Amino acid sequence: MPEIIFYRYSHGYSVFNPREVREEYREIKRMGGQAVGLAVTTEDKVYCSLELRRHVEMMHQAGLKAIFVFGRWGGLFAAAAINSSSRETFKHPEWWKVGPDGKPPGCIVCCVNHPGFRRYFFEEAEHFFRWMEPDGLLMDEPKDANWPCYCQYCRSKGNPRQIHVGSLAAFLGEVARFFKKLRPGGSTYLFHMPGQPVPFYEETAAQEGLDYLGVDGPLCLQKKADGRVLSKTPLLESMKTVLPIVKKYGKKTLVVPENFLVPAGEEKVYAKNLRKLLQEKPDAVVFHYYGFGNENPALLMRKIEQVLRSLPSEKTPE
Repeated sequence: MPEIIFYRYSHGYSVFNPREVREEYREIKRMGGQAVGLAVTTEDKVYCSLELRRHVEMMHQAGLKAIFVFGRWGGLFAAAAINSSSRETFKHPEWWKVGPDGKPPGCIVCCVNHPGFRRYFFEEAEHFFRWMEPDGLLMDEPKDANWPCYCQYCRSKGNPRQIHVGSLAAFLGEVARFFKKLRPGGSTYLFHMPGQPVPFYEETAAQEGLDYLGVDGPLCLQKKADGRVLSKTPLLESMKTVLPIVKKYGKKTLVVPENFLVPAGEEKVYAKNLRKLLQEKPDAVVFHYYGFGNENPALLMRKIEQVLRSLPSEKTPE
């Protein structure tokens, strides 16, 4: 049976009812969860630092591992609202990736080769790792492997088009090893978004320090509140590209069947495809805890629970 992780964003951590939070973690445990991913933005250090630590304590009381997730840090990851990229990111435009014209090539994303950003990132990471004492680290959809950076620091390393994938992958490996240095025995997880350059999957899988590696994607129709259909490669397709690379480098496989933005009537489709997905025997599966934007979140969670309970019964690690 795979390791089951439930994922929750940091929205509203400052609104904290211990009784309700304890029951949520007990529910996750009853559904077969073994760990909880807690997405944290850098601003949480100021506004709800105590609550974050209490979340970790309550996870442990429920018999769950606590997994730290970077919430939009420097624009480099997903795992939070797009406008919560961290205030420091917007205060320092000199950290941003730039194209040949000196302007950001897409969304605002910080350059992993800029010494100022690197110093900021690792100082903040060390603070949270020491304060929260998580059992694992998860990196959600590292961004911008498709867009080289042409800043002076990237140019100094060579042709930006040739070094950008390797630079980003090396940074992710460095972050994983940094976590393991501060949290000996902790596990590291990373999942890509589909459609990234295959060399990026290869370079990331080759990094020491990363334990679990995989990809996310939908199992059914996803629709936004304005009616627009979310266009993303289905997970059952993208995993055919990513997971063989993960296995080639001796990593454990990770999949994220996206259970958010699911319209009413798609819950059965999701459950059917989840069963197909689990037949591939991934080492870890990440679900969003009740997701977001689902028309019937309770029904979707019950479908997930039913599928998990139908798996061959094995003693799961505490």
